[in-house]
Amino acid sequence: MSAVSVRYYNQDSKSYDLPVKCGSSFNTSSRVSFGSSRTASTTIQGPSPCKVTISNTVILKGGEKIKIKNGTFTLD
Repeated sequence: MSAVSVRYYNQDSKSYDLPVKCGSSFNTSSRVSFGSSRTASTTIQGPSPCKVTISNTVILKGGEKIKIKNGTFTLD
């Protein structure tokens, strides 16, 4: 099985455990966790690209750096 790895910086004091849809038609389901108030890396189990949503949606292909602030994703 493929995997998508990303680096994240969660500025929120809240952890997030989110559903993820991966693959060319976003038909493979998985989950990803982002720990509170930290910079870390995480790996999503599933084929690229992967779609993750909090209050907005990001498409991840692997190698991205994302920031989470006030429940919103931004790509660095």
